Formats: sequence, C-alpha cells, structure tokens
Amino acid sequence: NTTALIYQLDIATGTTIRSFAAPALAPSGMAIDGRTLWLNDVTLRTTYQVSMITGTVIRSFVSPSTHPIGLAFDGRTLWLVDRDSDLVYQIDIG
Repeated sequence: NTTALIYQLDIATGTTIRSFAAPALAPSGMAIDGRTLWLNDVTLRTTYQVSMITGTVIRSFVSPSTHPIGLAFDGRTLWLVDRDSDLVYQIDIG
C-alpha cells in the first residue's frame, strides 16, 4: 500500500514547507478556502475538509457525485465536479 501525501511548497524555491498523509485512498481535486484544504476521494466518494497546518480531518461527507474529481472555492461556495455525469454540484459549506 502506498500512502498519498499532500505537500505545501515554497513557490519561489520549490522547497517543501510541510507534508502530511492525505486522508483519501484515491485523492482527486483540491481547493483551499483560505483556512483549510478540501479534497475528494474518488474511491470512497467522499469529500474531506483538512487542516492545512496539521493534516487533521475537520469534517467529511459523502459526495453527491459518483466520481468526484474537481473542486473549486469561490469565497462562499464549494463547487464539485463529477466526471461520470458531467455535472457541477454547489456545496454549502456554511
């Protein structure tokens, strides 16, 4: 088994600032809301909210899609893209 890792890099130097294990079996799609990282797991159909400092899962929920691959955050709403249905879901994270 291989553990997927998430890295934070210094964009000027490429140096690793921190890394932590992804909570997902098959991570796909990432978004940052300014405080935390959002990450999809395509195998478990789960979306995770993760602390960018510790890597701790803050919360998770079963994705409304069958194959969640993309995420974006617009300042208020999390947007999730499904590969199989070509749908975009609007997720209220309030």
